[in-house]
Amino acid sequence: MNNIEARAILGISSSATIAEARKAHRDLAKIFHPDRHSSGSEEDTRRANQAMAQINQALDVLKDFDKRGTCQSGRNTGSSYSEGFTYARPAHRNECHLCGFQPAGPATFRAYAGALIWVTSRKFEGSFCRLCAQTLFREAQSINLTRGWWGLSIFPMTFALVANIINWVHIRKIGNPSSRDSSVVTPLTYPVPPARPVLLRPTVWIASVVAMLILFVWLGSALALPQRVTPTTASTVPLPDIPAPNSEEVLRRLLMEKAYDPGSCWTAPDSAGMISPVFCSDVTAEFKVSIVVSDEMDCPNTTSGTVITERTNSRRPGLVACLQSRV
Repeated sequence: MNNIEARAILGISSSATIAEARKAHRDLAKIFHPDRHSSGSEEDTRRANQAMAQINQALDVLKDFDKRGTCQSGRNTGSSYSEGFTYARPAHRNECHLCGFQPAGPATFRAYAGALIWVTSRKFEGSFCRLCAQTLFREAQSINLTRGWWGLSIFPMTFALVANIINWVHIRKIGNPSSRDSSVVTPLTYPVPPARPVLLRPTVWIASVVAMLILFVWLGSALALPQRVTPTTASTVPLPDIPAPNSEEVLRRLLMEKAYDPGSCWTAPDSAGMISPVFCSDVTAEFKVSIVVSDEMDCPNTTSGTVITERTNSRRPGLVACLQSRV
């Protein structure tokens, strides 16, 4: 294999660097690696192994030329062919870059895989015949539907699914491979071995169903609205009947906090005519606050007495708590 044939197999130009040759080798290895065709027929496996061997040999040839400083020359230095008399050439635009057959058309198939925030991508780009494009399309869609759900890759993967379908619809309009020029050099002399249809792969269904279930559960929990709780104001809640604390100071503070709220209780006047707030469970509780108003004239007719609140300031007079008998 000479320099021109090696470049033709890898699908790179005569001015491509060794770094570009390595990248082309990696892209082709993703397609022709024997492990990807282990479940196919014996003939498919044999053709995949043959293609992989040619790809490896092509890269080795260009590495050897690079060591001698001739990788970018595009010449046949060191080849058994006479310089200027080789008829080997890379595939043209209307020829498949993988098998050399015509007709062919340009297409790009993308695949994404993710793990939380880590995203990896693959791109199969070139001019392909209908059979080679079908295999690349199925492989890309299989990677998307099995490994593209699990992280940030779900966003580019969704667009890649649609873009791959559009590319495949365009390619399938051309006819089946019919002819091949003997002078073209490609990894295969026949189209890529057919891949299993995407919908017949159990891993695609399992991964997609599990991913959709997780997505629906997450969306359901994110969109669930909390139950509405009706707020209550402290002024409308009666003073609870709680055991009297040991501390007289705590008792006094509890009583005074609710002393003027509706529902709180007061004692009967003592000998000095004074009344005091008490718990409603106390036997001395004689009156209960029915309503709190700003003017004594606003108290109901059933009011037995009134008490002026201590919640006053320089701008607002004290409020009036209307008392009524508990009997």
